[in-house]
Amino acid sequence: MVRKVSPGEFLITTPPSLTKCRKCHRPVLAATIGGLDHHVDTGTLNDVGELAALMEGRPTYELVTEDYLVRRTVHHINAGPARHPVLAEHGCTHIPDHHIDHAWTLAAQALIFSALGATVPVDGATTSTPPF
Repeated sequence: MVRKVSPGEFLITTPPSLTKCRKCHRPVLAATIGGLDHHVDTGTLNDVGELAALMEGRPTYELVTEDYLVRRTVHHINAGPARHPVLAEHGCTHIPDHHIDHAWTLAAQALIFSALGATVPVDGATTSTPPF
């Protein structure tokens, strides 16, 4: 797969791609953000989850489109509720269910599926048979 590189305001930013963590084997998004490589959890966070991630020292990002992640700064957080799914830097730890924002989960899954060139099942179920 050829990854598009967009020269951002501050160095190079690439679209996220789905991969697995080498240590915990959980799915993560890999992207270059502002010239640095990052692995980001796929669980969408609510306000409490974002606060917990920040207190652990893990930066948070907004999944704006399938093309890029934007680092959330104090200015983004003070501006009010996020307009896009919020994800945290991967930490090889389980995200508690009460930290997940389920309203964004389907939107984030659709963006990730779109980035991979797949289609999202209408009923939410997966099929075990190949599409050919």
